Amino acid sequence: MLPVGGRQAAAREDGMKGLIGGALAFALLFGHGSALAVAADSDAGDVRLAQAAPAPPVATAKKAVKKPPLAAVATPTPVPPPEILVLMMRASIIALDQANKTNNYTVMRALSGPGLQAHSAEELSTTFSILRDKAIDLSPVLVTRPRMTTEPAIAANGNLHLAATFPTKPLSIACIVDMQPVAGFWRLAGITINLVPAEPDAAAAQ
Repeated sequence: MLPVGGRQAAAREDGMKGLIGGALAFALLFGHGSALAVAADSDAGDVRLAQAAPAPPVATAKKAVKKPPLAAVATPTPVPPPEILVLMMRASIIALDQANKTNNYTVMRALSGPGLQAHSAEELSTTFSILRDKAIDLSPVLVTRPRMTTEPAIAANGNLHLAATFPTKPLSIACIVDMQPVAGFWRLAGITINLVPAEPDAAAAQ
């Protein structure tokens, strides 16, 4: 599990092969666009704020006067380090890939955040039927380094927004992954998958 804003240690990229199950559990618990999108719109997790204790009342001839409490200031949630972001995206895509291959979205839904859990397993099955009917294999993301298409950022609602393309062949896998903080951990809130033409190799272009 990955605490929000805590220090993380991620496995090296070459250790990802064959770790589908472990990566799935890790990412979905640490866990818009096209016809394949599952939208997520939820509030950020609670943040406990430190507040100075009020000073004892000062006796006067008229009445006791209390000092007003200091205003609490929330610390912004930091974006996790790059290796953790890659793990989040890979594991989220593999969760979807396993659900597509079995037509069983209950585990993916159970490990996700409230944003994605707002959709039933049946609704998720219908949403991602395009990938399932075409037998699209998303597992190559495990051994392919993604290229971020936008800068990872924390949205106004507290969700972590990630967008990247995995340069797989013959088609590249473009994804948008939203993670939301729940009880101190990142959980999957929404995912979009699109297949796009692969970029030509540099050698072939020459």
